[in-house]
Amino acid sequence: MLDFIKNQGQLTIISNKGYCSFQVENEKLTTTQQKELKYPLQGTLIEWQINV
Repeated sequence: MLDFIKNQGQLTIISNKGYCSFQVENEKLTTTQQKELKYPLQGTLIEWQINV
């Protein structure tokens, strides 16, 4: 999935009580936000955004 966001994209993963958002700028992966959620998600949700 990181290959999809290499051109100024964003990847967000939510699993249980964890939330983490990543962004690629100049071919470097950075964490833009991470936090613990109040209520757990029973499973894993993955969202990615790409600029086309």
